[in-house]
Amino acid sequence: MRSGHEMDEVLGSASVRRATFTISVLLVISALAQVNLWSPYLRLSSVRVSYLLMLAVLSLPLLCFLWAFRLPSRTARIVCWLESGPLVLLSAWPLFWATVLTPVILLHGIDPSFERLHETSVGVYRVVVFRADHGGMSSFNISIRQEREILPGVLRVKHIGGASGAHDARVHVVDGRLVNVEFAWYPEGKLAWGRRESLELDGKL
Repeated sequence: MRSGHEMDEVLGSASVRRATFTISVLLVISALAQVNLWSPYLRLSSVRVSYLLMLAVLSLPLLCFLWAFRLPSRTARIVCWLESGPLVLLSAWPLFWATVLTPVILLHGIDPSFERLHETSVGVYRVVVFRADHGGMSSFNISIRQEREILPGVLRVKHIGGASGAHDARVHVVDGRLVNVEFAWYPEGKLAWGRRESLELDGKL
């Protein structure tokens, strides 16, 4: 028979292994989610589902940090806290805004911080105009993305251009690999079309 102290050590070692493995997995998921959040590679066509998924992913480090309180070993708790702490800090600000915006997005189906304005089909791709609103005293920005549906509801996306301070953009298809984009501003309270730019599509997207 093992003593209580020996049993605690066995449980503690097992808990450390489980916690370390779990936090390592969460670290990878969180890192990939953060990279995909700021430099988009994959997106879901449903804004509502996207925000629910983002809310779940960003919540993982905090849930792990709280779960550590229930571990049977002090060593396991410390390991879990040390590994999840940086993830909690990294996810805190995006998690706050995801929590604030998700109810509005679930209700209206529109992301007010990155609004999808309109799209133009170019072969198997779509060239989409987004208007970013960073809030506060910042101005609108226009972002142009190339999209392709790789699975039902799953999009492969790439940022191909944009303009700071712009309010809208018009896309004119030149051919299957090139589009011309014209941006619009509000210089004196009236929408004015101005700068033009040619954008090349990524044929490997």
